[in-house]
Amino acid sequence: MSRRLLLDPELGREVIEALRRAGHDVDCVSDLFEPGLLDDIFAFAGLDDRAFVTVDPNYADVRRFEVAASPGLIVFCLRSNTLNEALDRIYEAQLEELDEARRSMAELARAARRDDLLVSELERSSASLYEKARLAIVEHRRDDARSALAARAENYLEIRRLREEGRQLHDLERTLVYTTLTLQAEVEAFRGEKEAMKVSSVAARVAANFGREVEGEIEAITANLIEALATRDPRGRMWLVEPDATWEVPTEYLRL
Repeated sequence: MSRRLLLDPELGREVIEALRRAGHDVDCVSDLFEPGLLDDIFAFAGLDDRAFVTVDPNYADVRRFEVAASPGLIVFCLRSNTLNEALDRIYEAQLEELDEARRSMAELARAARRDDLLVSELERSSASLYEKARLAIVEHRRDDARSALAARAENYLEIRRLREEGRQLHDLERTLVYTTLTLQAEVEAFRGEKEAMKVSSVAARVAANFGREVEGEIEAITANLIEALATRDPRGRMWLVEPDATWEVPTEYLRL
């Protein structure tokens, strides 16, 4: 099955030609892009509906690059630690997301406490205004009584608003608690999965006597990618391709 691909120029003509011989529609990143313009290149690949093939593990920053909404991201693991770096970037993004959720919960709790204090102050003020109005009526100071009762009515309107806001904050807090627990479970699950992937990767390299020259590594990785593309669609996925394995990052870890 033919796939549309955009290749990092560092991969060279041999990789492009091998993928084209396999029947894929392959283009290379234009020389118009300055080095380091990662966002522009990734966006261009998406606009051209091409999965991006690169050697740069920085593209595994799932908070910066929305892989799940893209035609796909394929990272060539030419260096022994590229897979580790890519997995660690995903993990760091998950930790940041979890920290944000926890900060939001803390802010909600502070807002709820602040509203509770304001309600208590307004209730005390309303009780005081009621006494003022009652005394003014006894003393036939009608204007003062009306003024105190009007202020008391405004207090109750504000109390009602704050209580409604409190209910909304409570609902949002429940949602955030669920989100935080879900994120925490995902972080813990991915931590275990990424360590298992790292161990498996090392084992595969050792078993294959991974001492090849760079050209040999590229050739083996290219062959592995061609095999993966024949049966799997990279759209919305991140593949970490080594000479002896193609690792697919679980989709749920790409949706941050």
